[in-house]
Amino acid sequence: MADFSTIETKIRRITKSPSESQLTSDQIKDYVNDFILNDMPERLRVINLVKSFTFYTQPNIDTYTTDSTPELADFKQHNITVNAPFYVAGSPASFTQNVAQFNNLWPAVTTQTIIKGANGILVNFTGTLSTFPILRNQVLFTATKVDNTGLKLTDDGNGNLVGDLGAPSTINYLTGAYNITFSFAPKAGTYIYAQVYPYVANKPSSVLFHQDTFTLRPVPDRIYAVTFQVQCRPTDIWTLSTDEPMLQENWKYIAYGAAREICLDRGDMENLQQIEPRFQELELLAGRRTEVQQMDQRAPTIFSNSIVKSFSPFGEY
Repeated sequence: MADFSTIETKIRRITKSPSESQLTSDQIKDYVNDFILNDMPERLRVINLVKSFTFYTQPNIDTYTTDSTPELADFKQHNITVNAPFYVAGSPASFTQNVAQFNNLWPAVTTQTIIKGANGILVNFTGTLSTFPILRNQVLFTATKVDNTGLKLTDDGNGNLVGDLGAPSTINYLTGAYNITFSFAPKAGTYIYAQVYPYVANKPSSVLFHQDTFTLRPVPDRIYAVTFQVQCRPTDIWTLSTDEPMLQENWKYIAYGAAREICLDRGDMENLQQIEPRFQELELLAGRRTEVQQMDQRAPTIFSNSIVKSFSPFGEY
């Protein structure tokens, strides 16, 4: 069975570095890990590195970033791409990475209402919006100062308002209750306006992935499992014991890939030219399993009657 010692021996032969004084085992480990984690996933997309991934929604939360959602911790470090099909609680959901396409399907249209009148003295206003719940990061309160310039307060996604503040101000997304204090008293005879995005929570049917953030519509009304496909990165050499099939079939490719980087760093172009043809051959062989696996998979069309259906943001096709 191929293990790290087998890979190390192969690298020493390829790079003509039989002794520790020429190339230490720790240096070889670094080159192997770097090739597996960074070069191999970009050069070679193999089927045994495709897996299902699941995270869970929370009620009334529409966005899930890859650095704040528990199941998505270190998501960018462990996965390369996000791929359809997407399922929400087992039901197919449309998926797009195109913001314009998603917004055409789910327009972010806010409603504007007058919440209070100004008397030129008061800076603090409290009350409850007429429509709720409202979407996070879509709240705007505006007013006009005596010099006819504007005052504005926006939400930070956590119920706090920022902007032209005179004191801490808040908005409750679920009840619509607000407590706002402007830095200046709005002009007498003018109005304070609220612009918000009211919604009706339901089971999501569309997913947008953009700038490492998943956005769901409709906004979830409860906890749902969101499942999709990812192309994941191979683990480093120390944990490959849990991924032996990938190591066993690709160990020569890994050895040549690491040796190739060693030659580049050394400026050993002569040896690099000698090993390059073999490296290219091994890369083709490493991808052969994926090609054979997908060979009998017919590309879906609008006329296909397949178990695996395709979905666009505009419905099933």
